[in-house]
Amino acid sequence: MLFTLAERKDERPLVLIYASKNWDNIIYREEIKALKEKLDLTVIHVLKNWRILLSSKRVNCQS
Repeated sequence: MLFTLAERKDERPLVLIYASKNWDNIIYREEIKALKEKLDLTVIHVLKNWRILLSSKRVNCQS
């Protein structure tokens, strides 16, 4: 769906919430990075160890 929106030059803001075991297990990372350059796309990575990566900025949510 994101590829189609990019092809259509959609300007709406989008949010992708992406769950993975850890940072190294994120598949399609390069494709998502390329889509962020074409779309108004915010990517939230939720990792098994409860860290959240929001727009490539790591935020530690552990107590």
